[in-house]
Amino acid sequence: MLLPLVVILEQLEGYQPMVRLAPGRSEEQSFDCVYLLPDVFEPLPKVNTLFVSSADQLLARQGEIPEGITVICPKTEQMTEEAVEKIPCSVILLKQAGNLADFFNRLSVFFYGMNAWEREISRVLIQKENIQEFLNVSEPYFTNPIVIMNKSMMPVAYTRNLPFRHPDLIELGKTGRFPERMVIGIGRTVVEAEKYKTIGFMYRPNYLNCTIVIRAYQANPMQLNLACMYGVNSEPTQTDLHKMRFLTDAIEEYLSTMSDQGVSEHERNVCYLLDLLNGKISKRDLTSLSSLLTLPLHGNYRLYLIRCTSESIARSNYISELLRGRLPYVTAFPYQRRILLLANESTDTERQAVSGIITPVLNTYDSFCGISRKFEELSDFRDAYTQAEAAAQLGRTMHPNERTYDYSDYYIEHLIFCGIGEISWDNIFDHVLGRIAEHDKARKTDNLKLLEVYLNCDRNITMTAQIMHLHRNSVLYRLQRLEEEQNLDLSNPQTELNLQVSLRAFHLKEALQL
Repeated sequence: MLLPLVVILEQLEGYQPMVRLAPGRSEEQSFDCVYLLPDVFEPLPKVNTLFVSSADQLLARQGEIPEGITVICPKTEQMTEEAVEKIPCSVILLKQAGNLADFFNRLSVFFYGMNAWEREISRVLIQKENIQEFLNVSEPYFTNPIVIMNKSMMPVAYTRNLPFRHPDLIELGKTGRFPERMVIGIGRTVVEAEKYKTIGFMYRPNYLNCTIVIRAYQANPMQLNLACMYGVNSEPTQTDLHKMRFLTDAIEEYLSTMSDQGVSEHERNVCYLLDLLNGKISKRDLTSLSSLLTLPLHGNYRLYLIRCTSESIARSNYISELLRGRLPYVTAFPYQRRILLLANESTDTERQAVSGIITPVLNTYDSFCGISRKFEELSDFRDAYTQAEAAAQLGRTMHPNERTYDYSDYYIEHLIFCGIGEISWDNIFDHVLGRIAEHDKARKTDNLKLLEVYLNCDRNITMTAQIMHLHRNSVLYRLQRLEEEQNLDLSNPQTELNLQVSLRAFHLKEALQL
């Protein structure tokens, strides 16, 4: 393995190295081995060989030393900085002189370890083992944990034995998943990584409050996205960075040699659903393409649309992948910072099973869900999306403390909302509701609530009395007074429909704060 000069200097840091480069030599030079200075230079040594010499030997032989080599030697009374200038080759002078055998052995062990690691990485590449094996053979050469993620921000591989020393990473070590609060931070890491062609940095302040070394991968069959080294145990050194470059380059090579594994059934289904959603294929097109789909064209479909209170692409990808794992029979995928779940529910039991999985996820990740009506034709997917989106938006506005919103409960509100641009609010609901509300405010009564409960109970007096905690005769008397004061006929079906729609519009206007 070629090790750059800066890494060699870091290994000799305790000896206070000073570099004097020969003319034409660059600080970018690298080395792959270390030897004691030989008695005879035949054949001429390679320029990437590093030599170690005593000061006396180097001074005595300076006239015969090739210009292209680099020699390390300790500083002595004779080997001064002035004397170094007369030596034709590059010299690394150790100001804090130690035993020559000590730093030679230190470098020899270091080179041996790096070359052994390189051989292990080559073996993994040749045998085409899995990504985790790259980290398994690399772990002894790092002090900080490394995590490799896919495009859905799910950990694909991570170092198993290096201490994490951070609660979020400790949870990753226990569960194999990121805690929810890390998902947002990882999204920022993706943006940061896209700036760099090789490795880059994410400095404090960040979601882990430590330096993060990051590498983004190009499009690849495994859908790998990022490799991150988290500096939670120590600040990354120049040696750490060089190792990280080598490791991520090897993984990049591994990915480039993989044959395309083809499009999975899930991915193919998602592509066609997205085309349906975006109007790129028609219902007729879908019928002709049915042989390519594993989703039946006819079924008992329902669409669940999940939105996060704090929306981000990373969080949507993460929750989508999480639900795919828990609901393998449901088509789940992220779309415009939302998560779409298409379920084919033949029975109420199947719907309850889906809800039972979704509900705790909504609570854990502070999310909410709009649910479409049941539809039988897959080609109606776009309409189902409109319904689920409307249910999520209107439901969250009117009932923010709930998590799930069924479109059937917000159908009237959706019609009203769509008509706002054409009809003013004053014309949408009956003015009688405004008068009742004003009278309630002036008299400190609740006749508007009584009227709504009465209509919702299908004009059942007994049920209304129970809900309102009133005597049956009190309900009859108050409703009779309402009819007389407001000139209403509550037994008229048309009046009942008008009031029901008006009440829904009245509450929607309140929720929208218009």
